[in-house]
Amino acid sequence: MTLQAGGVSSLLSSGQSIVRPILRWAGGKTWLVNQYPDLLEVPYARYLEPFLGGAAMFIHANPPVSHISDVNLELIECYREVAEDPVAVWTDYSSLVDKHSPKEYVNVRSTIPPTPRERAARLIYLNRSCFNGLYRVNRAGQFNVPLGSPRFHELTAASLMSFARRLKNAVVTCNDFEVTTSTANEGDLLVLDPPYTVLHNRNGFVRYNERIFTWADQKRLADEAASAARRGVMVIETNAAHPNVIALYPKELFDCRHIVRQSSVAASGDFRGEFAEVLITSRNVRPA
Repeated sequence: MTLQAGGVSSLLSSGQSIVRPILRWAGGKTWLVNQYPDLLEVPYARYLEPFLGGAAMFIHANPPVSHISDVNLELIECYREVAEDPVAVWTDYSSLVDKHSPKEYVNVRSTIPPTPRERAARLIYLNRSCFNGLYRVNRAGQFNVPLGSPRFHELTAASLMSFARRLKNAVVTCNDFEVTTSTANEGDLLVLDPPYTVLHNRNGFVRYNERIFTWADQKRLADEAASAARRGVMVIETNAAHPNVIALYPKELFDCRHIVRQSSVAASGDFRGEFAEVLITSRNVRPA
């Protein structure tokens, strides 16, 4: 993946490439927008998404005005650097790929680079070479996913440049979801894809998610979604298909329907396969 002089720079002024997520992300919604391509086809003033993750929904919506955020600082820093200087990030990432080996993977995983640009390249490299593309850190905040089967070929310079162009039109912040949801106004579209946490069920990510998104957070999110819907905000949410989650969303404000996803990103094969999720939409969501 070594770059030729001027090769990537020329991509900045080239035609649009197909835009895809630059990161593999557990719970990512590429499958959803492929299965329901018209899901986000509603007229709205602003697009707000406070659980950005792999950004599949944002990419699919391609909103002219948007506020996207996530509580994961490393993720948001990466996206900001890609938006600011995609050529430099790609150059650093390519260098890591060219040197890739099992030993080098461990070295990169255990070392935190000094600059945001290098950290962005490191995150993309680790994500594309670690086991199943998982993002997981220990209690000290250190990335601890073992080496998997690298999938470097799935990310191209052209797709990263196209993603960077999308990001340049967005306000990108790192904060708790409530900071974003509280700013949603009548006519805005609020897209919610929280970590799946339930009271009793255990699936591939609930045990890990519970450390970062508690049941109290689930209830707080439902309250925020209801408050936004009452203000005239259009709300589209995906969540765990469990009765104790669905019960949080008042029937007079929301419609809930079960949808089926295929999961290929999980820490154990026992948790890969077909799973039910729930699609929650406020009753004021109407197709364009």
